[in-house]
Amino acid sequence: MNLRRRQPPRLALAALLCLPGLSHAHSSVAGMNSFYGGLLHPLLTLPHMLVLLGLGIWLGQHPPLRLKTPMLAFATSCAAALLLTTRIAIPPSSQNLVMAVALGCGILVAVSARLPVGLRAAVAAVAAIAVALDSGVDGAPTVLATALTLLGTWISTTVLVANVAYYTSLCPPRQWVQIALRIAGSWMAAASVLVLAFALKGMPPG
Repeated sequence: MNLRRRQPPRLALAALLCLPGLSHAHSSVAGMNSFYGGLLHPLLTLPHMLVLLGLGIWLGQHPPLRLKTPMLAFATSCAAALLLTTRIAIPPSSQNLVMAVALGCGILVAVSARLPVGLRAAVAAVAAIAVALDSGVDGAPTVLATALTLLGTWISTTVLVANVAYYTSLCPPRQWVQIALRIAGSWMAAASVLVLAFALKGMPPG
């Protein structure tokens, strides 16, 4: 079996599944209330998962683990951006921002970049803003329903990043484990490049 011939189609398929146009803002889920819909939204939106997993893994690659400042920056930025989606109309280009941030997080994981805690907090804030701006609520639900949905999204994204970072930090410092993490980052980056290429190709000129 020629693995070199099989890998590109798989990567292209993964990228197609992550196309931003497939899943953007919150939409209702049958049989589920607003809060739980918000909780599940980041988990069901693959571009968002690329950002959140990439950020979490990268934060966990910094021994010793210091999450207080990056997670504070993430949580506050995410809350502010989610609130902003209720005040202004977010353009569809926010989807491309999500994939650009996913690409950046994938590269950081792939090269195992070690940055000062202040820069880690800045990256976390950018990632939070990108995901939150792409998580507005569709339609015109009640104020309470919107608040519960966005609260669920805020909890889900924050808890996910913190847990991924924590469990990544528990990985043994063996070379093959660290290589596996860097390979995961390179695949995230490659998928993000393909998705961005598809999205930009479909954009009108000018």
